[in-house]
Order: sequence, then C-alpha cells, then structure tokens
Amino acid sequence: MKKKSFLALILILILSSLVFYGLYYFNIHQNFRDPKYALLLGLIILVTHMASMSIYFSLAGNNPYSWSKYKKIKEI
Repeated sequence: MKKKSFLALILILILSSLVFYGLYYFNIHQNFRDPKYALLLGLIILVTHMASMSIYFSLAGNNPYSWSKYKKIKEI
C-alpha cells in the first residue's frame, strides 16, 4: 500500500472515531426512533462519509491504489 493511502486511511480512522465518540457521548444512539434525531444522525454520518472521501482523494490523488492482479496486459 502506498504511504499516502495509508496516511489517508489513518486520518479517516481518526475522524470517524471522533465523530462516533461524539455521537455516543451525546447519547444520540438512544434516540434513533425520534425523527429529528434520526435525520440529524443520518446527516452527520453522510457528512462524515463525504469528508472521509475528500480526505482520501486529496491525499491519494485521482488514482489512489490499484491491485497489480487487475492490471491490463498489453498484447504484442
């Protein structure tokens, strides 16, 4: 794995841990049946996912990681 991809995954793990710790700290998981909390929780998770994707692609670039097994073989 490339160093930039590994760094991006570590940062995503830290961000996700902080967000989910905050959700747990404020006990939002106990009120998931309330529509206001359900919408808030969904929005927080969506924003966290979008931030994680932007972190990964900003650090790793447009072609972040490719498996060598799936590389196309050029015919001679």
